[in-house]
Amino acid sequence: PLGDSRTGPLNVAVTIPPQAELVERIAGDRVRVEIAVPPGQDPHTFSPSPRQVVSLGRARLYFCIGLPLEDHLVSKLAAARRNMTVVDTTEGLPRRPFTEHEGHQCAGHHHHHHAHDGHDCGAHAGQPDPHVWLAPRLLSHQAERICEALCEADPAGAERYRANFRALQARLDEVEAEIAEKLQPYRGRAFYVFHPAFGYFADACGLRQVAVETGGQSPSPRQLRALIARAKAEGVKVIFVQPQFDQRSAESIATAIGGSVVVIDPLERNVVENLEEIASQLQRGFER
Repeated sequence: PLGDSRTGPLNVAVTIPPQAELVERIAGDRVRVEIAVPPGQDPHTFSPSPRQVVSLGRARLYFCIGLPLEDHLVSKLAAARRNMTVVDTTEGLPRRPFTEHEGHQCAGHHHHHHAHDGHDCGAHAGQPDPHVWLAPRLLSHQAERICEALCEADPAGAERYRANFRALQARLDEVEAEIAEKLQPYRGRAFYVFHPAFGYFADACGLRQVAVETGGQSPSPRQLRALIARAKAEGVKVIFVQPQFDQRSAESIATAIGGSVVVIDPLERNVVENLEEIASQLQRGFER
């Protein structure tokens, strides 16, 4: 049991905005949440300032999500604050590997099995995909881990945490069913994204994600031509981009296929509604 919750909100830290939403849906005003990677920043390349590290170091709980930057950050924070509890919210989750079979390395080859894309920042084929907050069932698992940790840290709030978690779980079940129904007619279809963040979402809906960039690199002119040819062959009209990345390659492809660029943000704080928004954008893209 902690004193924090009696003298004021419990200080909690998370890595990205979607986690903050989960924590707040479960804990409400019993916690104060600090986010390591602010909105608009790319967590693959972000490095916190010394002032931010001090601020994050006030947290009693740190919720990890399996992003590479956490290794260094968490060890730094744990050294500064000995009684910080670090909780891996992805523990026990099956992690999909990045594979080289779906990205521009093999553009022009049509792979019909559920393989996906390469990745940036040193991640290669076979490494686990870190974007585990982009499927309802995986979010539900993370919410449960958050709820358990909050109950342990602040037993006085346990009843409220569990009730809020159950409500959130029911909402995520609803969202999962809505998304599955909305995208059912397009099962097996490919959607094109700049950065390969939507593999778990694609797996959950029976779709295929094709990445414009892989290995953190924009495509070469030859790769770009192959991607354009493939997008035309698949009847693709939309290239999805994330606001954290340079969009020029995506715009080149969109222009060449007579399509358009649509922004979808995997790091949107309101993660539950964002999953519905992503499904709606994909549906509109397939219908064009």
